[in-house]
Amino acid sequence: NDGKAAAWLRAVDGAASKFGKAVAEGNLGSSKEETAAKLADLREKHQAQVRPQWANERAAFEGERQRVDERRRAEERPPAKWQPPAEAVSAGWGSLGAKEREYEEALLKKLGQLQAEEAERMKRAAMRDTAVSSLADLLPPFMQRRRVEQQAAEAAKAAAAEAEALTPWVTAKRQQLEEQKAAADKDAGGAAPQVRAALSGLRAFS
Repeated sequence: NDGKAAAWLRAVDGAASKFGKAVAEGNLGSSKEETAAKLADLREKHQAQVRPQWANERAAFEGERQRVDERRRAEERPPAKWQPPAEAVSAGWGSLGAKEREYEEALLKKLGQLQAEEAERMKRAAMRDTAVSSLADLLPPFMQRRRVEQQAAEAAKAAAAEAEALTPWVTAKRQQLEEQKAAADKDAGGAAPQVRAALSGLRAFS
């Protein structure tokens, strides 16, 4: 009986120590999936399988102790000195329950934190995607407007260059017409009106 009880207590104390260490060191998972897996392992394996088995083992060796003590009392003998004693068994079981609950609460808190962080990341990603989509919608008209502006600037530049190239011809033509006008003024008839009209047009151009 003592050997069974001692092995049981070592297993219980080991599990309690493992849970406490995980909480103290923050070994609760670095991702939502990892933390959820730890929580599932705690609930589906330890709480659903291991803990009930330990409870049955405790009930078995404590039942044996009780029957021995009752026989000893009937024989008017003192109770047996069990190792580990009943107090150590109760303390170990209580510590396991406390560490187990602390570990579970820490996992739930960590999982909530990771889920909140994931929700925030998804929110930011959605905002980024919306901004990119809006930019994609606005960019084609903007680029078209820029092309029109560039074409207009190039056309104006070409017109200015053409006008600059015509300036010497205009100057020479104007001088020729000025001479013809002077000659026409001496001779009141002939082509004087036509010369004046052409000269007026050239003055407006220059």
